[in-house]
Amino acid sequence: MNGDIASYLGNKKETMLKLGVNPEILDKAYEILINPEKRKAYLRTKEEKSVPKNSVYNFKDRYDENLIGNLEYKPEKELRQYTFELGENLTIFLTPTGEISYKTSLGLENNIQEFKLTKLREGKKVIDNETIYSNISINELTRDKAHNPNINYKTYVLYHLLSDERVKACLPYNHGYLGDIYENNNGENIGIRLDIENYSAVMKYYGERNQNKATAFRNSYKAPSTEVGNTRVQPHYEPKHAIDKSLDDKDKE
Repeated sequence: MNGDIASYLGNKKETMLKLGVNPEILDKAYEILINPEKRKAYLRTKEEKSVPKNSVYNFKDRYDENLIGNLEYKPEKELRQYTFELGENLTIFLTPTGEISYKTSLGLENNIQEFKLTKLREGKKVIDNETIYSNISINELTRDKAHNPNINYKTYVLYHLLSDERVKACLPYNHGYLGDIYENNNGENIGIRLDIENYSAVMKYYGERNQNKATAFRNSYKAPSTEVGNTRVQPHYEPKHAIDKSLDDKDKE
């Protein structure tokens, strides 16, 4: 097996040299790929590499709270999980959990769907019950052959919109907003775009939710009393670290 790999890499190396690639870079790459242990270590490093700060998935500079009026979270009344068995031992579990309903600055009503997403690859969870937001159509994803399924749409959602890279990047940057799927009338041209209103609605919703949590906690928080002589004194301050820790604990629930 190693002989086959060496022969293959050797041929590739010669081809790359002819194309003018730096020989030192090729030598280093060859050294890594030809050695099984170094190859595994290199692949592991790539998998664990964090998303760069200037990620293309970071939309924070596009947030505009002025685009969004009143908003409301509406939970799904009956939860139902949809399972998609894909190639390469990949299984996707998608559960619609609710929607953020809001009014635009023009007074129009709009909404962005919320889902719980879990992905299994070779039996291991690579995405574990994460909350995501997009305009995914469950009806389009679940059409059977008798109802003229849109294969392009299904493929683009499952392999591109829900890709590991996009989901893992959008969770910390955008509170799970992945972007919106768009297509022309015949469904041939499909892509992902940033819908500024939907994105701003998600960001505003999380801002208000976190603010409400902080307010509720501060209203219920009782600072520890202290002894001054023989008198117990209840301080009129709220230790910031205690509040922050409690809010973090609530987010983990």
